[in-house]
Parts: sequence; structure tokens; C-alpha cells
Amino acid sequence: MRSIAFGWAALAVLVTSCGPRGTAAHPPGAALCSARLPGSEPAFAEVPAVQAPESHIAVDVAIDTHRLGRELSRHVPVVLAQARDRNVGAPGQATYVVRRGGFHFGISGNNLLVETPIHAHIAVCKPIGPFCPEYGHCSPELLSTVRLPLALDRNYTLGRSRVGVSVTRGCVLRPIGVDVTPQLRDMARQQSGGIQRRIDRSVPSLRPEAKAAWELLDLPIALGSTLCARVTPTRLVQSKPSLSHDTLSTRLAVFGRLGVEEPCSEQPADPHRPLPPPELDDHAPSDVQLDVPIHMDWSDVSTDLGRSLAGPGRPRITGVRARGAEVDGQGLVALEVTLDGAVCGDVWLVGQPWYDAQASRVRLRNVRFAPGQADDVAQLAGSALPARVEQLAQIALPIDLALGPRSLSSLVENLTKKRPKGVDVKVEVQPADVDSVLVDPGALVPVASLRGSVRVVVQ
Repeated sequence: MRSIAFGWAALAVLVTSCGPRGTAAHPPGAALCSARLPGSEPAFAEVPAVQAPESHIAVDVAIDTHRLGRELSRHVPVVLAQARDRNVGAPGQATYVVRRGGFHFGISGNNLLVETPIHAHIAVCKPIGPFCPEYGHCSPELLSTVRLPLALDRNYTLGRSRVGVSVTRGCVLRPIGVDVTPQLRDMARQQSGGIQRRIDRSVPSLRPEAKAAWELLDLPIALGSTLCARVTPTRLVQSKPSLSHDTLSTRLAVFGRLGVEEPCSEQPADPHRPLPPPELDDHAPSDVQLDVPIHMDWSDVSTDLGRSLAGPGRPRITGVRARGAEVDGQGLVALEVTLDGAVCGDVWLVGQPWYDAQASRVRLRNVRFAPGQADDVAQLAGSALPARVEQLAQIALPIDLALGPRSLSSLVENLTKKRPKGVDVKVEVQPADVDSVLVDPGALVPVASLRGSVRVVVQ
């Protein structure tokens, strides 16, 4: 009997030890979970899509008026007219020489004003046989005024000049007292046409340079080994010209929007985009401001957050799912956090994204339990959970901010590569930063910013 009883006992032990394990064991952590969170997702309002901010590149152009005077001197000689014993009809013969003085510059509206004093000496004689005794002379003075438009027209030219010559001191022949100022005035009007033609021939069209710059702006700006930003230019603005301390200045600003592409393409996005007519704006910006929206998919954001929150702590965080949400009119990051421990399940938190420049990471602040959950969720999950998430949550940027300033400097260098001799380009670029972190329905959007200035100086 004892052997039979022993056999039945051994069989019972064998059966229980070889039976299905799942029916006798609990899943990991289940024995520790004494309170399960409901995990229902609050009814968040949908965030609006992020619109790329408008960026601009402003270039200050400055030219020394002494340089401008030298250029004008090449086209307008000092001696404007001269003749000896020229037959002038009944009065006899005239000998004269007309010289110009220096150039004086000013601004009138959108026009460059160039004033030049003109000095003349005229002597008149009456032929008598082989002799021509002088019987009168005068030294009149005139003022030449040239108005040259400095605002670019739709063809990127500076327009035609306007030239006027006025008599500031008349011509009364001495000693006979005959006033020939009207004839002098007529001669000055005839000369003004020639001066205007010389000036207009010397004014170049800027359209080829503007078109080349417009096309170069469409090329990518490297932000990483495979990531780059691309400008989509939309308009070009010129500021009102000014003159200060012998320096003539104006400003050109190109506006556009930037996007990020991966992988980078070296080809222009739209090689046939037309060059728009320039706009005149007295309030054109004076700096370079490029705002690059970087769209990070919520799946990638969730992965980074899950990695940064997976460290030791109670309750243990085993999963994170991030999305965008609008709470009280503000775009926030909503987190579905999965807990494991005495309290388990899913709980929802919300927080405001911001960029920590010291850590070079996007982080969250003002983290709190999401509104709309059951009243006991915060009590069950623990009041320390939001502070823990705020302290540990980090999201890495997919770009190298250090590449931005170098890429912008290279872009400006390419834009001005074919500059003529005597033209200097000064570029100052500040370290790149992230000014804001926006929330989009499909992505977290840090906005990388490049700030600087570009100045073109004609010596």
C-alpha cells in the first residue's frame, strides 16, 4: 500500500511540475501593481499647422562719395568747352573756355543730387583787316544740377538722369555793357543734353547681378551631413537712400521662407522662378535673420523622450508616446506615459517645450497632469511624476547648429564672388540658436535662428 501511495504522490508532483507555466505564473510586475490607471486619452484640441516664419537677408551697400566723384570725373572732363576766334556773327569772333569745378553730393527724395559749379571766360573781338581787337569780355558762372534716381525700377536699372544748368552770374561784356546772358543761357541748355547722355551711358544695369543673386539664394544651406535648409525667396525690397559723412548708402533685403530637406539636393528648387520687381520700403530690415523650422516627427520625439525617462525611479516608466495638443489656447507637448510598479498603466501629462542651449536639447517645463482625466489619476500616479519628467525629459536636435554660421558666410561669399576691384564685403554672423519650439499636428518644430549682418563697401 505504501508503494502505491508513493507512486500516486510522485505522479502528482510530475504532473504539476510539467503543466503549462502560464497558468501558474504572473507576468512581470503584475504582482506589484495594486492600482491600475485608467489610461483614457483626454479630448485635446487640435493644434494648428505651423507656418514657416518669414526670413530675410539684408545687405547694406555703401559708397564713398569721393570714389563716386572720381568715377564721374572719368566721364565728365574738367574743360567742358573751349574755342578760339570762333565766328559768332555780327558781334564778331569769340574766344572762350568753360571749366567745371568739383562735384558736391546730396539727397533729394530718392534721387542723388550732384551739383557742379561751372566757370567760363569769354572775350569778344571785332575783325579789322588782319587784326581782331577785343572790345568786351565777361566771366559768367553757372551751376549744373544732376538728379540721378537711386531707386531701382522694375528692370533693376537706376533710371535716366535729369540735368539742369542755371546761370548764377550773368555775362555783361565789359567795358561796352552789352548783356549776352540770354545767349549764354541758350548755350548752357544745349550743353546739358550732352552731359545727360554721358551720365546715362555710365550708369550700369544691375539686373544681371540681381538675377544671379536671386538664383543663388535658391541653393541649399548645409545644416548637417545630410540635412540642409533651402530659401524660397518671395520678394526684394530696397530702402530709401541716405547720405551721411560723405557716404552714400542704401539697403537691399530679400525676403523668403526656409524649409529643411533631407537628403540635400545641390540643384535649385525652381530654376525658372522669375525675378520680381523690387519694392521700395523705408523700413527695410538692417540685418540677416534666417529662421529654419525643423520638423521632428512625433515618433522620433517619443523615442528620445522614452530613452531619457527610462532610468531608475519609482514608478518605473516603460513607455512614452508624444503628440501635439492645444490646452487653453497654447500649443503643448502631450505625453502618454506608461508606468510599471505599484501603480501601473497609462497617464497623460502636458508640458511646454523649450530649448536648453547649455544642454543643446529640447526640454519641457511647467509639466503637469493633463486636464480632463479622472480626479484620482494625479493621486494614484504620484505628485512627483511631473517634476521627474520635467527634470529628465530631453530631445536631441537632428542638426548641427555650428554649421549654420559657416554655411551662411559661404552663401554670401558665393553671392559676391564676382565683385569688382575696390568692393569689400563684410559679413558678421552670430552663433546659431533656437529661438522657439513650436508644436505642429505631425511634428515638434524647433526654429533654428541665424542672425548677422552683411555690408558691401565701395572704397
